[in-house]
Amino acid sequence: MKNVPQEKSFKQPKIFYYSTIMVLGERIGSTILIFLLTLFLKNYYHFSDTSAFAIFAIFSALSCITPVIGGYLADNYLGIKRCMGLGLFFELSGYIILSLPLNSMLVLNLALSLILTGIGLFKTGPTNLMGRSYSENDCRIDSGFTLYYMGINIGGFIASICSGVYKIGGWNAPFMLSSVGILFAIIWFFCFRRDARECDVKIALRPIPIKKWLFTSLGVLIFVLASMYLFRNGNIAKSCFYVSIMCLMIFFMYQIIISPRKEKLAIVTTIILMFMAMFFFLLYFQIFTSVTLYIDRCVDRKFFSFTIPTVFLLGLNPIFIFIFSPFLALLYKALAKRNNDLLITIKLPLGLLLTGFSFLLLYISTFVITSNGKTSLFWIIFTFSLFAAGELLTSALGVAMITQIAPKRLYGVMMGGWFLIGLALAADLAGSLASLTSIPTHLLSNELAMSHIYGLGFLKMSSIAIIIAIIGFILSPWLQRMINAKS
Repeated sequence: MKNVPQEKSFKQPKIFYYSTIMVLGERIGSTILIFLLTLFLKNYYHFSDTSAFAIFAIFSALSCITPVIGGYLADNYLGIKRCMGLGLFFELSGYIILSLPLNSMLVLNLALSLILTGIGLFKTGPTNLMGRSYSENDCRIDSGFTLYYMGINIGGFIASICSGVYKIGGWNAPFMLSSVGILFAIIWFFCFRRDARECDVKIALRPIPIKKWLFTSLGVLIFVLASMYLFRNGNIAKSCFYVSIMCLMIFFMYQIIISPRKEKLAIVTTIILMFMAMFFFLLYFQIFTSVTLYIDRCVDRKFFSFTIPTVFLLGLNPIFIFIFSPFLALLYKALAKRNNDLLITIKLPLGLLLTGFSFLLLYISTFVITSNGKTSLFWIIFTFSLFAAGELLTSALGVAMITQIAPKRLYGVMMGGWFLIGLALAADLAGSLASLTSIPTHLLSNELAMSHIYGLGFLKMSSIAIIIAIIGFILSPWLQRMINAKS
């Protein structure tokens, strides 16, 4: 660690401010789409519940896979800043297309494919730069990434407010605000890009030959066309995705066979925890599919004479994360001083248990109907408070888990496994899980029948999470012994 005066030792590096503010702007743009995609497909393109869930699942899965490719290109081919700049440009192009009143499936698929390309190129860049800006064992790392995570959720909260303009300006208006968020990120990127120069990879210091730019352009074109094809052919998308999962698992099995005993234990433990986290993300993606439609259809959103837009309520999750994060950080610090901090093998199942309880609250809410035949808004507030606590114990600790447990030589592929198994697989399966709450067209005017269908779906989701959490608690001592053996 560098010799830094004590009074300045907790001051964050310039890259922290560069990355956090830039990703805040980008997250405003991307979260508006995540919040609205299901409602947009339902109301603007008149998709059925099942079809809307399927498109959301494909988009979410691909948005988790593409950063693995983008991260590789940033480290080995183009440089981090170049990838970030290109990513923001493609995202901006996609949101501008979505903001145009063009009711065409071709236009929708093109816009979503451009946004996916941008997400893949941009997503790993800010954290990559931040990680390179800290010294080894730097005391600022935990606080820096905690504040960074809070910054992401501030962007999510702003997005929930911006999303509501569809009530005034129509379904295309929020995507114009997405473009504004991305444009802010682009301006910030260019104005302060010199701050990131020292933290970029070596290849970024050299000019890129025209031949390499041509290959990059060709690769982007192929990816956009392939994504457009996959959006129109969901079964082929699933097949390609599961082949990727199978290849990754074969690679992990090979590594388990050839690795020394300590590394075998570390690989097995990491894979088990990845799959455990996957069950959290299964429920996480329900927030933007089944839970969104439940709030829209069955929850009393009236506040005096004002009807609260559904997407405003989705902003409750980042609000609670913003509230809980400092207290949780203080709790971790206090427990660490007493050498009594919670183990990662306890935190993950505990987070999953809280998530399961949050969906149990949703199930109970379907029985507590107000005089107008809808569920009280307070049930949604209580649900999101529990869910946010669960998210902080699972999603926020994913990267830390990989770095603490996985063998260093497999850090990159294990991080790719976290995206592919923990996030992308969950996103794909989330579409099928959400279909448990699909409402037949002839029942859309029957609020009691809809509440019954949603209740049964939420009960099944809650049961899955609680059962996996209990299994996690049972496995915890064994997993912790394997982690200790690796150390």
